[in-house]
Amino acid sequence: MDHKYSTYTVFFFFFVLFVGFVYSLESSDLDEVCNQNNSFFFRYNGVWGCANITDMEINISVNNITNLYTNVSQHTIHFDGYESFSEGLNANRTGGNVEFGGIVIAKDLKIDDVAGVARDLVVTSGTKTRWVWRLANANAETGSNAGSDFQLHRYADAGTFLGTPMSINRKTGDFSFQNSISIGEDLEVDGLSYFYGTNQFHGATIYYAMARFRDAIPLYFGSANDAEIKYNQSTQNLEIDTNRGAGGGILDIKHGVIMGEYLNVTGNITSENVFVPQYIFSHTNRTQPLFVVNVWTNVTFDQEVADIKFGIEHISTDDTNHTFTIMEDGIYEADYDFDVEDSSGTPSDIDVAGRLILVNGTEVIGSVFETDIAKQGVSTELSHDFLFRALEGEQFKFQFVADNGDVQISTHGAFGDHPESATVVIKKVANL
Repeated sequence: MDHKYSTYTVFFFFFVLFVGFVYSLESSDLDEVCNQNNSFFFRYNGVWGCANITDMEINISVNNITNLYTNVSQHTIHFDGYESFSEGLNANRTGGNVEFGGIVIAKDLKIDDVAGVARDLVVTSGTKTRWVWRLANANAETGSNAGSDFQLHRYADAGTFLGTPMSINRKTGDFSFQNSISIGEDLEVDGLSYFYGTNQFHGATIYYAMARFRDAIPLYFGSANDAEIKYNQSTQNLEIDTNRGAGGGILDIKHGVIMGEYLNVTGNITSENVFVPQYIFSHTNRTQPLFVVNVWTNVTFDQEVADIKFGIEHISTDDTNHTFTIMEDGIYEADYDFDVEDSSGTPSDIDVAGRLILVNGTEVIGSVFETDIAKQGVSTELSHDFLFRALEGEQFKFQFVADNGDVQISTHGAFGDHPESATVVIKKVANL
């Protein structure tokens, strides 16, 4: 009996010594011991411990472990319950896994492996994978910060891979989205923004310091993509289409628009605050006699430059070449210049005048200008510049008159390739 008691006493004595020895070890020392034995260490209630891995799976149910270090190799460590790692959780994963069945709180989480091996956090429903946070993918680290990029993967109900909706490039820091982005509040971007796919915004306010849209990538507006903006690389034009919806639409600009160069419009512009130049230059070198003394005669213009004609209709090649049609309301400036001469056989003092009228015979106020022909057979310039008001569709004619039937419009030009007997310039200078 005494001998048995002595055996228990000796065992208890050595057990106390062992516990004291383990407790006195520094964590770094115990870490080295555990690693050498392919095990892990932890501290529970202030005591550091080291556990050997003998099975393919180890289940631990203790809670509030201060620190856990595991060198898992082809094994699985499974925690059940509420785990709190106040100092950190360090998993050096080389083929094995660390699983948690309950809530986990840890100061730090470190997942270590060699470059080129994916390191994941996996979310499952039962045995089916739902999400995988790939903290570092299998892209090789080839230098210059390349490789080990961040990805978020999604999985179907059956646990099969669906896609990678989000990724971050470690080298560039670029944040990429594979699918649509829904923003409930405002989105403010301070830097340069690139758009590679279809972008739809339904009610969100977006602030951009600078945005760049690649060729043929449209920016849609409205719940049914009613309007779009895109850049056309082939034409180098920014295209705005407000008429995609069933009801059509217009581009409504509340304030002013400043054009650096020109505005090219294929349809009509109806706005008092938008000015579109209208102009024409017509001329002739024909001789045109006065038909009847003191009766106004139309001046015809059978030549013009096609490139110097916009918004004012005039046909120089038929018998209506004395008529000009205004296509937009506005204030216009007209400048006519006629070379008139007295072709009579004897000298005389002749009065001659020019003017602009509507085709209904109404004279344009301020258009009449008169001069004298004081010398026989010599051209006299009859010219006048004035402003007039014109409405869309109104037609005008230039005329001349004299108190002698021998007066005519003609040219005695001896220089140049294109001497003229009459010229006219009409141009719009303001909106009504």
